[in-house]
Amino acid sequence: GGAMVIIIGDNFFDGLQVVFGTMLVWSELITPHAIRV
Repeated sequence: GGAMVIIIGDNFFDGLQVVFGTMLVWSELITPHAIRV
């Protein structure tokens, strides 16, 4: 599974920030639970 992100022109870097930002948030949310388990 995975997310498809379509980024056009000037929105390229903003799109990357959104994608990586979301990944970082999920990592922060998931990691503590994974460690506790």
